[in-house]
Amino acid sequence: MVFRKLIKKLYSTKNTVCDPLLNGEYKLLERIIKKESTLVLFDIGGNNGDYSDKAIQLCEKNNKEYFIHIFEPQHNLFIKLQDKFKCNINVAVNNVAASNKSDTADLFGINSHASLYFRNDIHLKEQKKTVQLITLDCYTSENNINRASLIKIDTEGSEYDVLIGMKTNIALKTFNYIQFEYGGTFLDAKHNLKEIYSLLEHDYNIGKILPEKIHFTKYKRRLEDFKYSNYIARAHQINNHK
Repeated sequence: MVFRKLIKKLYSTKNTVCDPLLNGEYKLLERIIKKESTLVLFDIGGNNGDYSDKAIQLCEKNNKEYFIHIFEPQHNLFIKLQDKFKCNINVAVNNVAASNKSDTADLFGINSHASLYFRNDIHLKEQKKTVQLITLDCYTSENNINRASLIKIDTEGSEYDVLIGMKTNIALKTFNYIQFEYGGTFLDAKHNLKEIYSLLEHDYNIGKILPEKIHFTKYKRRLEDFKYSNYIARAHQINNHK
């Protein structure tokens, strides 16, 4: 009962602002775009396409070319994304979930709260769909992608699984930047921030995205608070962001 109350509290009161216009996400996105000659973006958990749409706006504002790969397993959102970007040849929309294996799995819930992990306080057991899974190592290999600017991962708890499915890309530093969401969803998935640090820290510097800066730091136990936040991992060869 105490555990369920903790999860409910973490979901109902986001402990830091979740608006990307205010929490530093879009500010960081624009800084990355300015550094790239061409933005190659992977939007994992595309939802209604807001993040990708913002990336396009910022690329056009800064006169940058771009190509965006969107992954959205929910069929209703996939159809909306296809319609939204149907006239844009620089956007590929994939109706699959990036994960740690190429298979199928149950997706629980709908829209922004959908997850490959069942949550007692949010999902109904009968509210599930079978979706296709793919690893990003497989996707990048099949599409001959050996360099990309940024991957944004917002998958409601399965962020670690996505990263496991791109271990080859991590070792090769295919992505200059890896952004991932962290929070109460990790409790449902029985994962933690330390696991992600262990997976990435050999090849990337990791920091929390704040409204005015990125706080790069080594892993500390006090970071393991399961409060909503976004982290960025920067490949070692990339110049520091202040």
